[in-house]
Amino acid sequence: MPSTESILSKGSYILIMQNKQSMELDIGKLGRVTFNQGYYVYVGSGMGGVYERVKIHSRKDKKKHWHIDYLTPEYMPIKRIYIICRAQRIEELLAQRIEKISCKGVKGFGASDSSLSSHLFFFSSPPHHMKVFMDIVHDFNAEKVDFH
Repeated sequence: MPSTESILSKGSYILIMQNKQSMELDIGKLGRVTFNQGYYVYVGSGMGGVYERVKIHSRKDKKKHWHIDYLTPEYMPIKRIYIICRAQRIEELLAQRIEKISCKGVKGFGASDSSLSSHLFFFSSPPHHMKVFMDIVHDFNAEKVDFH
């Protein structure tokens, strides 16, 4: 478990989730969204405490405040978490890089305060098994964290 000092750290994170079957879900103000079977990568930030933000995503008993809250953990279990501790916001840059290697983005998802059209990206196979994906993770010096 991270130290108290790192829990207070600012930063961005990458969640890798597995969707075991195609489905349609109501995602807050986005409305009805179709999710294909495969893997989804979500890029977010926790500038008030990145470790605490990530812990919220794995809880079942949470208010649905962000788009991602409608998916995790009930519909899509989190398979991997990568955390990048930085005082600067790098979420958009990270999402931009991941979007380029993904099959597609989910329009409007997690991007209400972003210039990008999405912060959730679809991959037909596990992205963490792809060298190009892991190169991005390593470029940002992300730390793999397991909360399970």
